[in-house]
Amino acid sequence: MEYSEGMKSLLDDVYDYNSFFVDSDDEEELLDRIMDAMSAVDRMFFVPADLKHEAYTDAALPVEAGQTISQPSTVARMLFLLEPNPGENILEVGAGSGWNAALLGHLANPRGKIVSVERIPELVGRAKENIKKFKSFMDAEFLEYKDFFSNINFRNENVFEMIFDAKKFDKIIFTAGFIDEIMLEKVENFGKKFLQENGILIVPSASGPIYKYIFEKGDLKKWESEEEYAFVSLADN
Repeated sequence: MEYSEGMKSLLDDVYDYNSFFVDSDDEEELLDRIMDAMSAVDRMFFVPADLKHEAYTDAALPVEAGQTISQPSTVARMLFLLEPNPGENILEVGAGSGWNAALLGHLANPRGKIVSVERIPELVGRAKENIKKFKSFMDAEFLEYKDFFSNINFRNENVFEMIFDAKKFDKIIFTAGFIDEIMLEKVENFGKKFLQENGILIVPSASGPIYKYIFEKGDLKKWESEEEYAFVSLADN
């Protein structure tokens, strides 16, 4: 696949930022897979029409309902912490533009399943539309990616009120940030309920570090990033 100069520049920026966090051969391989996904899932298809000229800038961009499509280097950082693997079942909370779900679909392929839950109806509709357009483009131009984006299920619901199938998730990622300890505790309890053993939960603060949890023997082991970020606030209603 050939890339525009803008895409090449963006991929270089994302790789340069995230390579700082690589400490092993396994992590280098993980970052390479994330970069492969970002090179395949063109951000151009997921930004609003009036912002297409900014699709390849390493910056957050606004979408409907006061939400954002996150900065690509930050998206890659969160995926790096999530450690998505082929065949895994992954829950995303906050669909946004659908770009992150598409990246997860690529990383979990083959046989992995992505459930993306979004409480704002217009965002669900937009995410579905973006995925449909992008999938049609990929099916027509790149047959090797034909089935990469058929494993994504968008749901317009409040995730804290949902009933899921009996099978739990391998990974859970929140794409909006918690604003206080009460909300963080709610997210932690959600992770304990719906994660598989050794599953990973990623949740950022609205302004501050990203938290990573590993679910082991009925409890969550917590880690937080040294670097800080800004996210739209996570709502529970």
